[in-house]
Amino acid sequence: GDEENNAGEEECDEIREGRSASIMRLKAELQGAQEMCKEHASDAARLLRDLQREQTARSRLVAENKAYGERNRQLSAILEQKDRMVVELRGDVSRMRGTLGERE
Repeated sequence: GDEENNAGEEECDEIREGRSASIMRLKAELQGAQEMCKEHASDAARLLRDLQREQTARSRLVAENKAYGERNRQLSAILEQKDRMVVELRGDVSRMRGTLGERE
């Protein structure tokens, strides 16, 4: 009977040791997975910050572009007005020359 008990205990010890080793291995795998999750979360946060920075820069560029477009329209209007004034002045000069020519 003692031999059977001893054999049974040895078998139980082997099973316990096997389970203990499995548990340790699983704990190590879990820790590794948790570390990887932390790294991925950190990477995701960094990517999100980069994206937000890029979107902010893009928004600023869009706003600047609109401002330049508006300024461009204003300058175009001023140039058109200047061109009309030049045409009017040429007409005035021509009329003055005509008037002066008539006097002579």
